[in-house]
Amino acid sequence: MVNSGNKVRLQKLVKEQLKTQIGRTPCNVIYCEGDKSINLNTGVASGDYVFKHTEADTMLISAYAKLRTENYTEAVVLDSEDTDVYVQAAYVSQQLIGDLLIKRKHELINCRTMLSPDVADIIIPLHVITGSDHTSGFYGHGKKPVLEKAITAPAARELLRRVGETLELEDDVRADMKAFVLSNVYSESAESYMWTGQSFQSGTNSRRRVQSVSHLMMTRWITMWKGQTTSRIVRSIQPDRTSVPHRPWLDNREWEVSTSAT
Repeated sequence: MVNSGNKVRLQKLVKEQLKTQIGRTPCNVIYCEGDKSINLNTGVASGDYVFKHTEADTMLISAYAKLRTENYTEAVVLDSEDTDVYVQAAYVSQQLIGDLLIKRKHELINCRTMLSPDVADIIIPLHVITGSDHTSGFYGHGKKPVLEKAITAPAARELLRRVGETLELEDDVRADMKAFVLSNVYSESAESYMWTGQSFQSGTNSRRRVQSVSHLMMTRWITMWKGQTTSRIVRSIQPDRTSVPHRPWLDNREWEVSTSAT
């Protein structure tokens, strides 16, 4: 699908195939393409299902929300294997009344049963932080272990509770996101940290060392590759801001990491 011409031809093929199904089903067939939507049964434009989104997965969820606002009560099935669709469906299914199903091979999954309501409430920020279509993940750290920690640890979920509440990222939310990465991606203790505006501080009986998130990433990489022939190469490449694109909240400003005194 790198060639845009192939995508256009595929869209035409799908549209023509849908037209052949008209008359075989009592349902209306609505075909959406970019900012245009048409009822294939009547050939009339259907403005109710025009969504100004560039991503098809977002349009799917928007169409589902539209159906529910029109008091459609029957089950709705999404046919997609995209991870972003699964994540959005897990969240939206807890917010709207009605059954939202997703087709996976030869079975249908009720999206409301994929996660508990508490975990579904933070699944979108967790997905974005650990890597999505538009954000890079953390090298050597998969999405599944982080999700498992969030499922079992209420403290981990609480760190992501306010992410996305406002368009502008607030300092305390930024701090919670950093603490989440430390404790749930890099397994650094962050439970006793307090946000003071420019640094994390812990209580008494502790010592502090100053390091950046980049330095923490570098030390983890060295540990992972220690003893291997490529470790010498890894040591020579220190992570910097270019190593963590799309994460303005995870920059190289120095901040204090408190550790228990030995």
